[in-house]
Amino acid sequence: MEPNSPDWLSDLEDEVKRVKYASIPQLEILSEITMHPEILRDYTFPKLLRLPVFTFSSTTSDYVSTLIEMDWSVTELMIDAIRNGITLDKIVKNISWDLFEELVTAILEQSGWESKRTFRFKSPYSRRSNLELDVLAWERHSRNVLLIDCKRYKSTAKSPIESAAAKQVERSHLFHEALPDIYSDPNLSWVRAEEEVTIIPLIVTWRDHQIRWYEVKGARVPVVPIHTFLNFIRGESLGLKDIYTLKWSVI
Repeated sequence: MEPNSPDWLSDLEDEVKRVKYASIPQLEILSEITMHPEILRDYTFPKLLRLPVFTFSSTTSDYVSTLIEMDWSVTELMIDAIRNGITLDKIVKNISWDLFEELVTAILEQSGWESKRTFRFKSPYSRRSNLELDVLAWERHSRNVLLIDCKRYKSTAKSPIESAAAKQVERSHLFHEALPDIYSDPNLSWVRAEEEVTIIPLIVTWRDHQIRWYEVKGARVPVVPIHTFLNFIRGESLGLKDIYTLKWSVI
């Protein structure tokens, strides 16, 4: 709302908000976080201890009190939204670009994966001083490691997605080559066991489309829409013979 707007406009906007969220406190809070990032202590998505009550509905105000009491994070808030049947498309429409990566992390944790957002590393084979993965995820049982690039594209055009897939394959090679130097990082504890790990690059997008496969160097890289990402990581796709993978082990 613009400064010095009339009171009736403020009342109207509050009423529109109440109708829009229709007693869905998770979406209302996520929307406020997107519009007011200063309500978090910093940009690493900490616990929601300092989440102030703006013009929340009474239902959401009660829910906020519960969040503070339970010391929940944004990821835990998103997991709760998913468990309560709120569609991923509704969640995506109420969050910012950086929170889209947090949503991917929430889906992974809901499925028993461990993950790390914004994982930075250095490779002796790259001219860039620092390389970055949007989300690094691993599953100890399967020994699968996902290198995820999050693309909240508004379009499903082939060209930019295909380019993103090729770049993610390049990052996976640099990550693979850097592992002998960085595997002692606490975030990489899964590579310390004397077992081989399988590194899989993939892209997660927003828009509704079928899972796409882009061939790179004779193997296929998956491009997965967010609404099917949960089923994808729980299914058999990660074990397909023609999926693009790199193998690595300590020994």
